[in-house]
Amino acid sequence: FQRSRSKWLREGDSNSGYFHACVKSRMMRNSISALYTPSGWVEGPGNVREAAVSFFRNHFSVEEWERPTLDGVDFPVLSLDQNDQLTEPFSIEEIEEVVNSSDGSKCPGPDGFNFAFIKEFWELMKNEVKILFDQFFENDCFPGCLLSYFLTLIPKVKSPQQLGDFRPISLLGCWYKILSKVLANRLAIVIGALIPKSQSAFVKGRQLVEGVVVVNEIICFEGLVSIKNGDAG
Repeated sequence: FQRSRSKWLREGDSNSGYFHACVKSRMMRNSISALYTPSGWVEGPGNVREAAVSFFRNHFSVEEWERPTLDGVDFPVLSLDQNDQLTEPFSIEEIEEVVNSSDGSKCPGPDGFNFAFIKEFWELMKNEVKILFDQFFENDCFPGCLLSYFLTLIPKVKSPQQLGDFRPISLLGCWYKILSKVLANRLAIVIGALIPKSQSAFVKGRQLVEGVVVVNEIICFEGLVSIKNGDAG
């Protein structure tokens, strides 16, 4: 193992037979030659592709159903100043802050660019990036080509046979991540005025398990009170 690792460090990035052998081996491990479907086993690239498309099209489809309304429920509201903070045009500084704080080693999206590339050439790209964000601000629309992603299948069991045995992971491109983080940073400034202190889910610095712990402590406390009252009686 140590010798193999040493060889990879020496030749892993070289255009050598060893590199291409590693790539070929990895492709073979990641390929799916056959799948078990409700109609039986399917084999061959075309049939496997058709089965995968059909499965995920059905998996990601949304059924129409009547959603409950929240009429009559009073929610906290933002002040005019807070609303202005959320709706002001994007600045190059807040975009640059997100770029600099992002991990450059993450897997690239379908466009082939990762954050390491964007950081390296930021001075050349930042004006065009600012134009992209200005257009999103004005039109409330992000180019569809920048919303595409790779769908990677992670096995949930040791020997997966059907697509339900895989967990799909979306590998998004950098531009979608930058936009979502910029919006999240803005929302973080005012979110404290909208979320009560009792909420533990989906809040930075709080954990979902905190709510479970609180409920457990309340039940234990009530149990102790009942025992004491019973003893007193």
